Amino acid sequence: MKENNPFSLQGKVAVVTGAAAGIGKACAQRMAYSGASVLLSDIDVAACQRLAAELNEQGFDARAIQQDVVLEEDWQALVAELKQWHNRWDILVNNASSFYPTPLAEANIQQWNELFGSNVQAAYFLCQAFASSLSERKGCILNITDIHAEKPFPEHSIYGMAKAALLMMNRVAEGL
Repeated sequence: MKENNPFSLQGKVAVVTGAAAGIGKACAQRMAYSGASVLLSDIDVAACQRLAAELNEQGFDARAIQQDVVLEEDWQALVAELKQWHNRWDILVNNASSFYPTPLAEANIQQWNELFGSNVQAAYFLCQAFASSLSERKGCILNITDIHAEKPFPEHSIYGMAKAALLMMNRVAEGL
């Protein structure tokens, strides 16, 4: 349903990673309801396609793409899809995130790579890919973090460190 919104995003193009569920889905819906064209990206492309279909049926402009944010070729595919679809972007929401326990005594390198890859690496390189265009268009980047960036969650050691790194990336980017 379209709504009267004083914070209109009419004519803007937004990208939301991790858009299949939870916070990402809510961000994508809010942006669409506010008038933005929204590219929904997630490893669960079927859920993104369902959401895109729902939004399009309501008269919004949405498109779904499968993306594993840990894979560089998927970042490149996302940028190529945007160029083909609207040839610009105004908003990037880095929401995709892996989350599962990694007790310090049991964690392994594969878990490290996945958690840092999905929570930090992808956000960093997508920000890099989008930065100049967003600067020109006076757009914005939203990197989603949580309380565990600053408050330890012992059974989720790697996740907490990754969110802390993302928080630091946000602080560094504020100074640019």
